[in-house]
Formats: sequence, structure tokens, C-alpha cells
Amino acid sequence: MKKRVIVAMSGGVDSSVGIYLLQKAGYEVCGITLQLSSESEHINTAKQIADKLNIEHRVLDIRQEFKSLIIDYFAQEYILGHTPNPCLQCNSLIKFGILMNIAVKEDAYFSTGHYAQIDYDQEKDIYLIKKAKDAKKDQSYVLFMLDQAKLSRLLLPMAEKTKQEIKLIAEQLELGLDLNKESQDICFIPNKDYVNYIKKHLPAFSPQPGKIINNQGKVVGTHKGIIFYTIGQRKGLGIAHTEPLFVIRINQEDNTIIVGTESELYNHRCVLKNTFFAHPDFNVQEFNAQVKIRYHHKPAQATISRQSDNSYQIEFLEPQKSITIGQGAVFYDSEDRVIGGGIITGIVY
Repeated sequence: MKKRVIVAMSGGVDSSVGIYLLQKAGYEVCGITLQLSSESEHINTAKQIADKLNIEHRVLDIRQEFKSLIIDYFAQEYILGHTPNPCLQCNSLIKFGILMNIAVKEDAYFSTGHYAQIDYDQEKDIYLIKKAKDAKKDQSYVLFMLDQAKLSRLLLPMAEKTKQEIKLIAEQLELGLDLNKESQDICFIPNKDYVNYIKKHLPAFSPQPGKIINNQGKVVGTHKGIIFYTIGQRKGLGIAHTEPLFVIRINQEDNTIIVGTESELYNHRCVLKNTFFAHPDFNVQEFNAQVKIRYHHKPAQATISRQSDNSYQIEFLEPQKSITIGQGAVFYDSEDRVIGGGIITGIVY
């Protein structure tokens, strides 16, 4: 009897080729496509791919759950002056939550098109996520919340492939896919206009103008609402100054934007909550690791110290630029394996 696997099927190149690779490895595949909105083009594409690859295909309507768990969260975080990463929330609660639970109930493996590897340490009997072979496409950062039970059931067919190799396979399979189409940064905001999206989503919300001040407390300008700004932003400040100014802090409590020079964007320390470790052995009082503070950030050496049960402080050996509340901080060991991570909730100045 063939081993069965449930695939998160988006209708894109990666999940489609992933299905082919799983079939080639001897698995019986069922693709499930999530309906997140009224838009259905990706569902139709996924159905066509499923027919071509001769697999079972289902559509799971989770519009209500996606709104309450992801969209509402995203909007509220921005209103608080934070810059959330909804992909982390979606992976935790939707893909590796609602969707993976289906695989668990059906006693099947689960698979996604993420570019990452699963590393099994036979001596310690633990699974860890490791960076992908294709360093440019590596997505290990967004998988830090996976525990041992989920990792033991997870198959990642992109692990040993480069994006170029995947495109070549897709071309050979003649699946009719746009090989140059890349995933959106935020899938539910296709035009990247998150401000108007949030205003439409929360019609009762109205951005309130406020003061722009410098680190000395001097008023240097006026902003049009904190939702329009993020840490490290330079454009749109409308301030004449002898050197470029950047957003260095956002204070929702008094509705102020604090600006400073580029050097003032650097900090040594930040605080995490909702911290997660892939294995309890790593959950110790203090340890050293390489830490990424955003998806495209180069990992930097740091010491991580427990402050309370779920709160940790990161102290970087060298100050890091634009540490941002709402983003994930992910810990890597010396072998490029993910050992844990959390959500940045504060900067220590």
C-alpha cells in the first residue's frame, strides 16, 4: 500500500512540481487548495494541475477563519504601530494548523512547497528544520514554529532542489504554468496597498495625524497617521534636514513618530514573546545562536536569555539595523538548523 500525503496545493509552480516529485518517490497524493477569499483563479488552476497529474483534489473553504485569524490580526497590528509578518501567523494557524490537522486525522504525511530541509539527528532522535539547498529561496525562517510531531510528519520536496531546477521540471511536465510568476509578499493584498486595504477592512477606523519628533523631543513635522509608517522608512516624511532622516520608533500611545539619522536605526537588544523551540532541549536559560530578525536579514551572532516563561531578550554582538516590532526573530545553530524563534515585541534602547 502506497504511503499517503496531503499537499498544500496553491496552483503555483512549487506545489505542483512538489506533487510530481512525491509521486515519483512513490507516494499517493491528495492536493488541498485553500479558499481564502471570493477569488477563485488559483482554485481553477489547481484543479487543472490535479487533473493533469491524476491526483485527488479538494477545496477547503476557510474564508471565515482566515479573516479572523490572519486579516484581523494584520490590521490590528498595523493600527498599533507594528509591522507584522502575516505569513508567520498563517503558517502557525492555517497551513500547519487547520490544514495539517487534516493530514493527522487521515494518518497521512503533510507536504508544502517551502524551500527548506528537514534534518534528523538520529543520536538525539530529534527533527530540525535546516536551510534549503537554494540559499536565495531558503524559507526556513517562516517554519520556526514547527514542533517534533509536525516535523516527523512533514515532507519538503524542494529541500534538495534549486528554483531553476524546479522551473525546468515544470517546463518538462508541460503544466501550462507561468514559470516567472513569484508568490506575493502578502497574498491577500495583491497591489501592496495595505493602508487602503485596512481602511476598507475596518471602515470605522480613521488614521489620525500626529507629531513627528526627534530623539531630543523636538517637533520636526507632522505625520498623516502611524499606519502609514514603518521602522527604517525614509520616504514620505516631508522633513527638510541636513542629513537623511528615518523612522526609528513609532509610539501608538501618544500617536507620535520618532525620527533620527541612519546611525540611530541600530540597536543591540530586543525582546521576544510567543517564543517557540523545536525541541525542549534547546529551551534553556541562556544560549548563543545566529539570529535573523526579518526574512531577508543576514543572521547575526547573539546571546538569547530567558526573561520569563515565554519571554526572551536577544543581545546582538554587533548592533542590528531596523529591529521591528511584529517581525519574527529566528534562532539558528552552527549547522544552519532552526532551533526556535519568537515575535519581536519590544526594543531595548
